[in-house]
Amino acid sequence: MFKPLFGNKWGILAIAAIVYGGFMIVSAKHQFGGNPSGFLFVSPVARCPEVYYDGLIVRDDSGYDGQFFYYIGVDPFVKQPSLYQCTRVDAYRYQRILFPLLSHLIARGKKEALPWVMPGVNLVGILLGTYFLMMICKAHDRNISLALLYAFSTGCIASLARNTCEPLYLAFIILAI
Repeated sequence: MFKPLFGNKWGILAIAAIVYGGFMIVSAKHQFGGNPSGFLFVSPVARCPEVYYDGLIVRDDSGYDGQFFYYIGVDPFVKQPSLYQCTRVDAYRYQRILFPLLSHLIARGKKEALPWVMPGVNLVGILLGTYFLMMICKAHDRNISLALLYAFSTGCIASLARNTCEPLYLAFIILAI
């Protein structure tokens, strides 16, 4: 019954896309009133008013890396020096510039659009990683549905829920294999 779905690379990708898309929509609706900026985990600890906009959810906790990737996505070329200071200047976050830069380009530089775009970029990263793993499985005569173990790993789930950069760079690491 499920053989056509799990034995087909497009069926496997569809399963991952539908599950993750549903997870993000339901989570955004129930946790944040439909506002995806809640996934950024912006906190007042690393306050950066230049990137705030009406409707941005600022939480009462210590924040998370997603807020810094959001800050970089607002101004990836550091045109506003005060914004650079908000990102807690360190090489770690700017080494992973592809995720916020790609999000910035897709959002066409609009900070209000970034909370909508960033989860989409991460979802594409998870799907690409899953696809590349399916190709590796196929090349080694293994069941391609094993790639779902990666797609639904805790690392992918946490990265998507917290807007971090791992899904995109892991897709490139898997491609390099």
